[in-house]
Amino acid sequence: MIHPRYWPQLLPLNQDRTEVRILSAVLTGFFICHLMEPALYAATVDESILARVVDLSGYPPAVLFVFFACAAAVVPHFVSLLCMPRFLNCRLPRVLACYGALVAALLWFYLANLALPLDAGPLSYIYAGRALMNLFVGAVFGFSLNSQQLRELLHVPSSPT
Repeated sequence: MIHPRYWPQLLPLNQDRTEVRILSAVLTGFFICHLMEPALYAATVDESILARVVDLSGYPPAVLFVFFACAAAVVPHFVSLLCMPRFLNCRLPRVLACYGALVAALLWFYLANLALPLDAGPLSYIYAGRALMNLFVGAVFGFSLNSQQLRELLHVPSSPT
């Protein structure tokens, strides 16, 4: 057993930042699964109500492609959180993740609108709820991006006037 006086040396540097980064990576991973699940479900379970709603779009492969593209847009941010913390100052992964979440929200609102004529109970409200959740995640990504830009502005030396 390691003596307690050596325990502080075993902690990683900036442990609080590491914990926040790992938690962010886990939540981002769950969000990627949240984007992949409906696309896989609609593509593989033809009898599902989601597949019926996607069929109402007129071109189901495009809807599935948008879901997969939104999930793929979040993956670079997930990878940078998980295993490349030194590249977290790069804005592009967060910008892509933000756009992926916003486009997915638009897609869910579109599917909620398509589900209205089916008269399938609260299905439209469920899809609208998923859209709002995607908007919320996009807002979190956007807040993170704006905070990074503000930090960059504060560290830029002011020009003499």
